[in-house]
Amino acid sequence: MQLNKADLRFITALSAQVAGAIYNVRLLDEARRRALQLQTAAEIARDISSLLDLDELLAKAVTLVRDRFSFYHAAIFLVDPGGEYAVVREATGKAGAEMKRAGHKLGVGSKSRE
Repeated sequence: MQLNKADLRFITALSAQVAGAIYNVRLLDEARRRALQLQTAAEIARDISSLLDLDELLAKAVTLVRDRFSFYHAAIFLVDPGGEYAVVREATGKAGAEMKRAGHKLGVGSKSRE
């Protein structure tokens, strides 16, 4: 099968439209993800103003983040008074409970991804 110039122009135009559609889908997906992040942050901010118990707030926030973003695990670290370590204050699941029990901490500024 031989393609003529008109066929090539058509294929080129079609491929440009497909590429544009793929790009638009990616932008829409990113916008939805960002909107969900902002909505989650707004809900946590609302809870901050209504909850007086820090432990309850942290538990609610870490669960909300895990559930909203379909994470296997989520944790909140707070920096110790000396500013040297970020210590797990709240975390989800069995692994999170173990991290809390063990006093898991990371050096502030470390590159660890644990």
